[in-house]
Amino acid sequence: MAYPPLPGNDGFGIEMRDLLIRLDQKVEDGLADIKQDFTEIRREQDAIKTRVGTIESELGNRPLLIQQHTEVMKDVSELKLARLTSEARLDGAKTATRFLWSALALVVSVLGYVGYRVEIAPQPVTATHTTTERITVPVTQP
Repeated sequence: MAYPPLPGNDGFGIEMRDLLIRLDQKVEDGLADIKQDFTEIRREQDAIKTRVGTIESELGNRPLLIQQHTEVMKDVSELKLARLTSEARLDGAKTATRFLWSALALVVSVLGYVGYRVEIAPQPVTATHTTTERITVPVTQP
């Protein structure tokens, strides 16, 4: 920007002119800094508006999210109950299996003992039939 010459060519007019030019430059630099600061502030303001808009839209869906959360918690509790039930059934099946194995061992033991007594244990010999022989002894006379 060109400035008109000041009246009079004395040193005071030129110094005043130089002073005004420096002052004008400082004002322009200050206004440029302020403009840059405002631009940055507007950019931050736009970012904040965007974040607030996102939060508002998410809060608009909040009842739906609460309902979904409630359903998920209900499903989780049902799954926990099902797991506990299946674990209880499994424990019962293990106990029944142990009982059956014990009963089977008892039956095998009893049958083994009975089999030993019947087949292997020494038993007194008993005659199954009797044989009679007739022996005739000649009688001698004295």
